[in-house]
Amino acid sequence: MLIRRLPLLLFTTLFILMLLPDAARAQTVRPVLVYYYAWWYPEALGPGQSPDWPETPYHSWDTAVLSQHVSQAASAGIDGMVVAWYGPTEENNQTETNFRVILDQAQANGISALLSVDLSQAAWFASPQDIVDGMRYAIDVHAQHPAYFRYNGRPVFFFWFQGRYALTDWASIRQQVDPDRNTIWIAEGIAPDAMPTFDGLHLYTISWSQNVFGTLAQWAGTTRSRGGIWVATAMPGWDNTYTQQSERYVRDRENGAFYRDTFAAAAATNPEMVVITSWNEWWEGSHIEPSVAYGDFYLNLTRDLVAEYKAGAVSAGGSSAPPAQPTIDEPLVNQPPAATNAGPVESTATPTPLAVAEEPAATETSTDEATATETETPTEEPTATFTQTLTPTPSPTPSNSPTATLSPTATIGIETAAA
Repeated sequence: MLIRRLPLLLFTTLFILMLLPDAARAQTVRPVLVYYYAWWYPEALGPGQSPDWPETPYHSWDTAVLSQHVSQAASAGIDGMVVAWYGPTEENNQTETNFRVILDQAQANGISALLSVDLSQAAWFASPQDIVDGMRYAIDVHAQHPAYFRYNGRPVFFFWFQGRYALTDWASIRQQVDPDRNTIWIAEGIAPDAMPTFDGLHLYTISWSQNVFGTLAQWAGTTRSRGGIWVATAMPGWDNTYTQQSERYVRDRENGAFYRDTFAAAAATNPEMVVITSWNEWWEGSHIEPSVAYGDFYLNLTRDLVAEYKAGAVSAGGSSAPPAQPTIDEPLVNQPPAATNAGPVESTATPTPLAVAEEPAATETSTDEATATETETPTEEPTATFTQTLTPTPSPTPSNSPTATLSPTATIGIETAAA
C-alpha cells in the first residue's frame, strides 16, 4: 500500500515546493543578504561628499527608487535586504516608513527584507526600555509581513552598535522580548561574549584584514565554538576617506578581485548566511549599487558570485593585501545624512583589536572551501571618471538629526504604498 502511494506523495511534495515563495525556497541553500540604507537624498552625495555616487541622484523615500533597488537586488540573486532601522517612531525617521515600502516591494519581487536595529543614535534608542518597546513592535508588526526574512522558520534581526549597552542589559531585554527564542538575533563585531544572549555573530567589514580567508575562518570558529549562528561577510572594497572618522583608509577593489576573494572566503566557512556589505553605503565606498564610477559592473559581478556560491564553488580573485592594516581603536557610529549638505561624519567599520599575527592561515582541510577554478567574469571594471581626494579636509559635523525630515507629500506617498 505504501509503495503504491509513493508516487502520489512525491508529486504532492513537489507541488507544495512549487507553491512556496522564492524567499522560502531559498532556505534550501544558504541565503545571501545585503546591507541596505534607506536614508539618502541627492545633496548628501557627490564630489567632495563621497568617493562615488549613484548614476541618478535619488531620495530614499521615493517608492519608485525603492522598487527599482529591490528589483535589481532580486535580479542579482540576493535573498534579503538588511535595512538599517531606528525604531518605530515615524517623525523624522524615514527608516520606519521606508521599511514598510521595502517589505511590500520585496514581496512583489519574491525576496525578503529584515531589520538591522541601529543603536548608534541615542535619540532613538535612549534606554534599554526603548529597545524592549522597539523590538516588541518589530516582532509584532514587521516580522508578521509575508516578506520578512526568516531562517529555519524564525524571523531574523541584525543589531548594530549593540556594545552601547552591557550584556546584563541585553540579557534582560531578551528575556522581556523573546524568552522562548522564537526569533534570531545577530550581533555585530568582535563580540564573542555577546553569545549566547545573541544567537549569532557577523563582522560588518573585513576590509582591514590582510588575510580575509584567515579572518573569516577564525571568526566562524569562534562563533560556532559558542554555539552561535555564523554570518559571513563579502564586500567589494572600502573607502571611508570622505568621512570624519579618525581612522580613514582605502581597500582597493582591484577590478573586482577583492570582492571575489571575500565571497570565496565567506563560502569556505560554510556559513549559515552570507551578508554583502553593502548595497549603498556610499560614504564608505562599499557599494554594489550602479554608480558613476563603476556603472553596473559590481551588480553584474554580484549576480555571478551569488550564482557561483549557490552552485557550490566560488573562485578566488587573487587580490593583494592592503599596504598596512588600519588600526581602529574607538567606537564607530553609523549615522545617516543630516538634512544639510554638510557631508559625512562617522564610519560603520567594525572595530577590531586583532593583529595580523593573530589571524590563522586559511585552512586547506575544509571540503567547503571554494576551489580556484577558471570562471567567466564580467568585463573589466570601468575606470572612475572623477578624481578622488584621499584625505580631504574634514567637513563640518552635521547635526545629529538621524534622517532628513520627510516632506508631507513624501510621507503620504509612503503611507499609501504601505497600505
